Amino acid sequence: MIQGPYEAPAESFEVPAERFHGPIDYSPIDEYAPTPLDPEAAEYAKVPAVHTIAIGLSRRAEEAATLHRLPRKLAETMEYELRLAHERRSNKNRASFDRLLKQIEGKELDDAMAQIIGKARQSAADPQELLRLIKEYPDMISLEFFKGHSMLDIERYKEINNRLTTVLETLRSSFQDAEVLPCSDEERRKSGAFAFGTGGGVGVCISREKVAEARSVDSRVEILVKNSFLVLPKDLIHPYPSMVATIQGEERTLLPLATMAYFRTVNFEQRLQTLSATSQELGAIAVEGDPILAKIPPEMRSAYLEARNSPLSGT
Repeated sequence: MIQGPYEAPAESFEVPAERFHGPIDYSPIDEYAPTPLDPEAAEYAKVPAVHTIAIGLSRRAEEAATLHRLPRKLAETMEYELRLAHERRSNKNRASFDRLLKQIEGKELDDAMAQIIGKARQSAADPQELLRLIKEYPDMISLEFFKGHSMLDIERYKEINNRLTTVLETLRSSFQDAEVLPCSDEERRKSGAFAFGTGGGVGVCISREKVAEARSVDSRVEILVKNSFLVLPKDLIHPYPSMVATIQGEERTLLPLATMAYFRTVNFEQRLQTLSATSQELGAIAVEGDPILAKIPPEMRSAYLEARNSPLSGT
């Protein structure tokens, strides 16, 4: 059954701008919590969570690389990809949050939705709450709702994707404000995208596919899943469990890095064009003055630029 728009409770109020500004405790709902919607404001022990998460990723990447006895360049590639993916998502969340604030400015908001926004700022909202949020405020464009880091571990990769499958099944069976329809195998195949960036003989590949769509009488939201993998050099003998995939016509050995899932407004390109007529905050980073690029050694920049400019680095 196609559902109608979300009906707010009787108690509603005009949103005071300061309600969604200022520091807030970083309180991830579980180990698969998404990046905070307000990444600079969410704090852990008085430190912005965006920095705490980045430091934690670097530490875990170093430990995994040591365990798997990766050569230095592979270890660096792994750490760069994980940190850059985190920075890109943080930038996109900041842009999504800014667009949300513009949508609700001066308008009445029920307390339940205000609580969801507050929880999303600190990674404490569940997937159903986040889907309700972007469904009601589609100018947000995209919103991450799940993230897990495999850190080269095949069994952990399977565990993360099994958990994601459960999350998606729960959305399909329990979400009340729209009908969540899984994509057919053919739809998933057609929606699939793949990017492969190389640099210095090593590389990272990223896959993305649309797995479902939430539809109501007034909205359509896509549900997408993205996976990233470290591509091992052909001559590297790796004694641990790995995966094999055909990349550019050649069989290559892969190790999983991360899995994330996000909601995206179906007509996002049209909305972005409309929004960009008066604002240039599309989440993209210009090559000139790129703060991320400045942190990367020259020999690694080609891999970053290829990945950043690929179809998968966008919204």
